[in-house]
Amino acid sequence: MKIGMRSPSLSRSFKARTTGKYKRRAKRAINPLYGKKGVGFAKNPGKSIKSAVYHRTTFGVGDVVKMTSSSSKRTSSSVLRFIVFLSPSNSLTSSKLSGPMFAMTSP
Repeated sequence: MKIGMRSPSLSRSFKARTTGKYKRRAKRAINPLYGKKGVGFAKNPGKSIKSAVYHRTTFGVGDVVKMTSSSSKRTSSSVLRFIVFLSPSNSLTSSKLSGPMFAMTSP
């Protein structure tokens, strides 16, 4: 399983941003389960679990940009996990971090 930065793809990024709301409305009208939480796990549990692990252990260019920008209040948890994983002696204290993933990576 991949850990770290996802390789950027301009074509996928463009496709994700240009999928229109009318296309989503049509899919939702045809399939009542389209866009609902948990349906992916019901349809294909293995793929759903692998996807969840992948998205928690990797980060993209956008996550890094959001984290470094001063105007952003929220930081991506996957980027924070990776930073804590790489350097557990950084300036982030355990009081700022929560969750089982952070508890496992602290020294």
